[in-house]
Amino acid sequence: MRRFIRPFSIIRPNWTLTWKAPEPAPGTEYPFSISDIARAAAVLLGDDWAVESGYWGVTGTLESPDGEVFTVGVDGNGDLYVCRDLTYLTTKTIYLPDLTAADGLDASATAIAEAALSLS
Repeated sequence: MRRFIRPFSIIRPNWTLTWKAPEPAPGTEYPFSISDIARAAAVLLGDDWAVESGYWGVTGTLESPDGEVFTVGVDGNGDLYVCRDLTYLTTKTIYLPDLTAADGLDASATAIAEAALSLS
């Protein structure tokens, strides 16, 4: 006599899953995003400058009246930067390693605006 064995069996362990909310609460650790900095810098640069937020707000793109494009972001070391693409393989980048989120949105936007102007 053959015995039927189920190929898949579901084992239900006797445990419960507890989830603890992350600290700090989502959206409260940093009061502004990188795209917020780019937008504030565009206001400082004037009405002729265009700005676009990157995906998830982790980058921002500034465009000068002459069509020059600048990317605002944070590198792997946590340094804010402004990058101007000159060609496919050539860029000019200014890093702002002394600037932190604690300096605030206004100081960050001013530094980004000054860096973009120096790269143009």
